[in-house]
Amino acid sequence: MPVFDYLGGNDTQLIKDALTLAKVYWGGNTDQNYQYSATDGWKILDKNILNYDGKVNLHGAFYGEKALFRSAEANVMGKYDAEGHLVNIGINFWGTGADASASSLEQKLNSWMDIGHDLASAIPFANVAVNYVMNAYSHLMSSVADFARENGLTGNDIIVSGHSLGGLAVNSMATLSAEGAWDGFFTDSKYIAFASPIQNQLNDNVLNIGYENDPVFRALNGDAFTSETLFRHDTPRETATNNIVNFNDYHGGMSAAGILNPMSIVYLPSWLAHVGSEYADGVSRIMNADIYDLTHQDSTIIVSNLSEPNRSKVWVEDLNQSNPHTGSTFIVGTETNDLLKGGSGNDYLYGGGGDDSFKDHSGYNVIYGGEGENTYITESKISDFSFSHDLFGNLYFKYSTGDITKAENISYVNGLC
Repeated sequence: MPVFDYLGGNDTQLIKDALTLAKVYWGGNTDQNYQYSATDGWKILDKNILNYDGKVNLHGAFYGEKALFRSAEANVMGKYDAEGHLVNIGINFWGTGADASASSLEQKLNSWMDIGHDLASAIPFANVAVNYVMNAYSHLMSSVADFARENGLTGNDIIVSGHSLGGLAVNSMATLSAEGAWDGFFTDSKYIAFASPIQNQLNDNVLNIGYENDPVFRALNGDAFTSETLFRHDTPRETATNNIVNFNDYHGGMSAAGILNPMSIVYLPSWLAHVGSEYADGVSRIMNADIYDLTHQDSTIIVSNLSEPNRSKVWVEDLNQSNPHTGSTFIVGTETNDLLKGGSGNDYLYGGGGDDSFKDHSGYNVIYGGEGENTYITESKISDFSFSHDLFGNLYFKYSTGDITKAENISYVNGLC
């Protein structure tokens, strides 16, 4: 079962819908990005449609209801089919920081209040994280449930998404629903959280998507602060993707401090892996790669997110900087030129677009060159391997060590004399 196919049904479409909802926040919250996010059948459901009396920003996002949660922001959107029938409702919780429509002073205040919620979530026994949505949106969720029922929808037709603090809200709502909040209407909804610091403990309809080197993702043990929170916190979670790596400039060129503590939440360069736009791009490339159907929830997946200058000089590989990875490794390139390198085990390398170069001759490996003129570098003497090809143009390399590599869409092969 592929890495994101965890919730049952057409999970690939669910992830795409969750990404579409999240683009309202990730896109920088401009009118242009809002309009883009509202395409593909989705449109904002405003307070009049929902029969809800709440304060909103210029992009239709509702602020929190209680005084200490006014900085919370969430969009409610409806997805309509070609005949104009409502088929899904999407709830997207925004992350820390973010109303570009607010005045400078108000924006700063909202940011500090969000940071306060982040910090309060780590206080043991305070239950701030678990009760976050009840405190911020108790009445809004009741209005959404009523609107859904009026249109013949059930909780199973609701998609809930969010990034960072918004991901915390996703897990909060899932836990509260499992405990009977809102008459249990949202118990069977689909919850997709990106980069959430907490993971719901009660509801199986949650998928937490995150990069393991994101310092925020899984920072708390369930919903509690632990000694790992400020340092390495890579404990696998049942509802989470556990081994996806954002191979960015920081990860690919670790400083001495970074190698000692590559995902510390207090080490600012590691926050590069937390950027929402890289989640949108990376998750989309994983789903669109030829290797996607070969993955599973706990697969080791290395996603290239190097800057353009570094793609020509840094090999993307599994540096194994966190808990030891086991099983096959999947490496996903970009739409431009990449350098992709497998390891000692079984690897699946996908180049995507551009003229890519590949290295891998240990284990059983499959290379998908993708578009462009791609090169396979054997790193071995010609006398140390034999090769053949099939009717489809695929190349097969068998090494004297017994290792085998299959390579598709390869234009050039470089070997040692």
